[in-house]
Amino acid sequence: MSYRSRAANAAIAAIIASLAVAAVVCGALLLRPGSSAADAGHAGSSGASDSGSLDSGSLDSGTVSSEARAGERDEERFGGNGEVLDPDGIRVDADHPGVRGLDPELRAAVQAAAERAAAEGIELRLNSGWRSAAYQDELLAQAVSDYGSEAEARHWVDTPERSAHVRGEAVDIGGLEAALWVGQYGAEFGLCQIYANENWHFELAPIDADGFCPRAYDSAAARPE
Repeated sequence: MSYRSRAANAAIAAIIASLAVAAVVCGALLLRPGSSAADAGHAGSSGASDSGSLDSGSLDSGTVSSEARAGERDEERFGGNGEVLDPDGIRVDADHPGVRGLDPELRAAVQAAAERAAAEGIELRLNSGWRSAAYQDELLAQAVSDYGSEAEARHWVDTPERSAHVRGEAVDIGGLEAALWVGQYGAEFGLCQIYANENWHFELAPIDADGFCPRAYDSAAARPE
């Protein structure tokens, strides 16, 4: 074989080897977790994006839509948003969305307490019980307008994501006498005042060995996430 033939063959072999290395590198890029064909084709291009991934806006809109749909389903299931229009409140056994949407254990505890209170001449009525997320959001917006800032409003009205009312785990007792009665005897039924600044807001809470409720938070804003 002539020198030129050997040189030509060597050149061809080098080209083949280079192509093989390039193929291996491209293959590795394609197999890398989270990579796509777009990565290999546009790795050096400015503004290139992974067509197979969702941006944060897509994720956020999907989450909001899901929450909105869940809230709509709750309103349909309970027959309303939970708003109590009667200034005197509603009975604890009323056929009302605010009562229907309550956690069954809480509803039973409130009704048992109401029976005992009635025997002592005190009627327990609810100014609020379960609320839809949309209604809770309206209340928060109104509180922001009333108090001048969300930070101040949050001491009185929680966000839909945090509110125990939206979960059906809280009731607001109407009337000072009735609220004070529940504050005094509610622990016998597992009912506790949760916020020091709201003597009308009660939830089920663990009762200690001496029969006392946990210490109340200063306000809704002070409650841990």
